[in-house]
Amino acid sequence: MTSPEKLSIHLFLDEFFLSKSNQLISGVQSDFSKLGSLISSNIPKKRNEQYQIECIAFEYPSVFVPNKYFRQSTPIDYIKNFCQKPSNYSCSYNLIQKHNLINVFYTSDRLDSLSEELKTELKSVHAWDKIYHFLTRNIGKIHSDNKLVVFFQSRYLDLFFFKGKKFCGANRFEYESETELIYILLCFIEANNLSYRNLAIVPIGKQEKYVPIYNSLKDYFKIEYFNNEIIPTEATHSIYHYPWYLFS
Repeated sequence: MTSPEKLSIHLFLDEFFLSKSNQLISGVQSDFSKLGSLISSNIPKKRNEQYQIECIAFEYPSVFVPNKYFRQSTPIDYIKNFCQKPSNYSCSYNLIQKHNLINVFYTSDRLDSLSEELKTELKSVHAWDKIYHFLTRNIGKIHSDNKLVVFFQSRYLDLFFFKGKKFCGANRFEYESETELIYILLCFIEANNLSYRNLAIVPIGKQEKYVPIYNSLKDYFKIEYFNNEIIPTEATHSIYHYPWYLFS
């Protein structure tokens, strides 16, 4: 029996787009009322039962909680001080079983009505969950003792901190310029008493749009990549500029 094909909905604050089999199948959309019809048009009617629809949440950061400290009855307690619950969002969580962690995040309430419209269950997962799985499989390829893995979006820096192969935490920062971005990294390094000699900044994917930022970072930090091949710019819109292999 073949595995079901997966259609992914990439959800941002004010827009979304779809991918399937590691390929974009829609442009950036901002009219969420058309989401259901757009999904239906990309799933052959005779094969609905062979599709898995996955909703990947990028809108807000998530929180990783050791399973032994997690209370199912009040998951919002773990994230509300890090990121206040937005209106029209609910608190969700996923178990990362291999590492005995819970990832707590917010999901849009519009997914409930979308599930009813499509008459199918939607699987929700946070983007950091995807990134975490990739990093824990591949972080050993980076040989520096301390690694700050960075994932750039148009206005945000997502940062994942590893000591050796041990995951120590993640955070999101808003930035407006390259200078502010470098300042954020310097503050993080100083706050955690990290040695520059044994530290690497590791961008997730060598994305074409951010090459000027990489070049600026080289003046301050050692830069390493999981894959040195540049990911080309596929469109002018900022959210296209991230590595698809993490989210397929």
